[in-house]
Amino acid sequence: MSGTTESYLSHARYGKSNVRVLRVVREGPVHHIVEYNVTVLVEGDIDVSYTQADNSVVVATDSMKNITYYLAKTSPHILIPERFALHLGTHIVSKYAHLHKAFVTIEQLRWSRIVLGKQEHNHSFLRDGDEKKVVKVEVDATAGKDKIIGKVSSGISDLLVLKSTGSAFHSFVRDEYTLLAETHDRIFSTSVDLTYTFEAIEIPAPKDEFKLEFNVPKEEEGGVWDTKVWERARNVTLEVFAEDDSASVQVGVLLRWFSGPGCFFLSGWSLWCSFLAVDTWVLHNVLGTPINGSKGAFFLVFLFFSVRFSLPSPSRSTSALIHFAPFSAAVSMPMLSIDIYTISDTTSEVGVGVGVA
Repeated sequence: MSGTTESYLSHARYGKSNVRVLRVVREGPVHHIVEYNVTVLVEGDIDVSYTQADNSVVVATDSMKNITYYLAKTSPHILIPERFALHLGTHIVSKYAHLHKAFVTIEQLRWSRIVLGKQEHNHSFLRDGDEKKVVKVEVDATAGKDKIIGKVSSGISDLLVLKSTGSAFHSFVRDEYTLLAETHDRIFSTSVDLTYTFEAIEIPAPKDEFKLEFNVPKEEEGGVWDTKVWERARNVTLEVFAEDDSASVQVGVLLRWFSGPGCFFLSGWSLWCSFLAVDTWVLHNVLGTPINGSKGAFFLVFLFFSVRFSLPSPSRSTSALIHFAPFSAAVSMPMLSIDIYTISDTTSEVGVGVGVA
């Protein structure tokens, strides 16, 4: 075999997952509670820890856990996951000169106040289903510690919905593989995953000695600081599901989201919505269109529907998500720590992904 083979580390990211946080904030007799599952990942000048076994650049993942706990205790933004994630990421990239990016993912478990009569209880709560609010934040200080950029997406996962009528499925392709009967009225249940992405924001660099400062500007409607966006997104999602009398999942989602009054318009962000039908797998359709008054933002909707006799159905616990041709294949896994190695020689180039615990 002729030629030489060279290998190099093209990209590296590591961190801590499943940092469980529960915080009670007391305002006199009224208490507030949040429960989070937090993942923190970092990028930066850490190559030598992989290539030369030099740990001098490694911030221990246990330290990342402790930072998360410390800010969960002290941050005034703990009750709002988008703000807390930005605060956490900003502190990390500001404190450690060699770390340039921080990625924070928060799953917020749904706790609702117990209602007695018509009155919400001040300090008693119930776990309100499996639905989660999911926030993903990237804090980027690559351009400099005084030029920090924040990118935020937020949304919903595991929102289980069911309606007993108002759904049909007929006139589809029938051939020798078809067993499914046509129906003009059916019970329909699905699990909804929804994500919306805000415009990137500039984050002022902390000026205090310990890099713990994080200031929130005046709240703007529809922007990343607007605490009502999640509620509006959830409400319109439920309205679309409940009110649309559709001939299929596809038309029910696409036509209503893009042309119906159920769409809600927010300045400068995109909405990603995925409907994963129960016990089904695998093909997706993507459609983008401008939203009136949204400064060029667009909707992307992923539809998942049954392609039987193909791949096995993914386990819900793995949160597997695969996009098929004509788009590039991509896999979303709950463990977000991925290192990519590139191995090249005179004839080929191969990319290998390695998960880090």
